[in-house]
Order: sequence, then structure tokens, then C-alpha cells
Amino acid sequence: MIPARIAFAALLVATAHPAAAIDLFTAQGGWTGTGSLATSVERRMQPARCQVDVKPTDAGGDVSVTGKCAVAVGASNISFRLVRGDGRAVRGAMWSEATDEILQLAGARTETGVDMTATEPWVVDGVDYETRVIVREPDAGSFKIQQLARMEGEKAWRVIVDMTYRQP
Repeated sequence: MIPARIAFAALLVATAHPAAAIDLFTAQGGWTGTGSLATSVERRMQPARCQVDVKPTDAGGDVSVTGKCAVAVGASNISFRLVRGDGRAVRGAMWSEATDEILQLAGARTETGVDMTATEPWVVDGVDYETRVIVREPDAGSFKIQQLARMEGEKAWRVIVDMTYRQP
């Protein structure tokens, strides 16, 4: 199974909707993600594939995403809920079957997507990491997710998830 700390981000979705871009709060149905992810913070990126189902609420204020992501060493079920707040604010929570952990995120919509940060340090093998999730919605048919991590106090961020989702 993919560790939860990686599977969490593999399914994150965004909120902003620039002209001609997808708005995932109103998007529905199945999406396929392709790209790469690392199975731990210090491991190399490897090819990955995800299948997710996007279900918005009727009012468009939040969206639920569930699915499975796989790499050569295994797969993990994941679940995510994203909620619009006041103004440009966005809150999120993600869960992975691999470790049964929940990651809480907070951030804001931008012109091209959403930028979020974990609300608490992400503890991996006893080490605290800062975590960022950047989601971009480049067009009406796709969205891109990147997760970055760094040990607290370090300057350089490391990309650990880089996935692009499209409807089949």
C-alpha cells in the first residue's frame, strides 16, 4: 500500500475557476490521474496512476473525492473533502487507508487554482515536515496537483506528488 502521507495529496482537488478552467466544486464523475509520486518523503518519484470519483454538493460549497492511487509497490484507497470558506478561503481534510491518518489543510483560492498548507506539522518517522499543496486548473478538461514537503526550518521544498487528472 502507498503510505498515507503520499496518498493524501494524490487526490487533492482545487476550488478556483478562471475563465475556461474546470471548477471542481461543480465537476462530477470519474477522473484519471497520471504522473508521479514518491512513496515516502525521502524516496525517488515513480510513475503513478489514480482513479477518483468527484461528487459536489448541490449548493457547490463543498466537494467529496474518493478513489484509489497506485504505484508499482501497491495501492491505497483515499478520501478527500474540500470546503469553501468566506472570501477566498478553502479548508480541506484528507484520509488514506494506508495509515488511517487525517491531514488538515487550509489555504486560499488564486487566479489559477488553490494553494494550501497543512495546519499542523506533518510527522513522518518522528520528523516534522511542512507541507504545501498546489493545485492548478489549466483548462476545462484537467487539473494538476503538486505536493511539496520540507523539514521544518529548511529552505528548499521537495516535490513528492505531481499528478494531472483528466476525465476519460
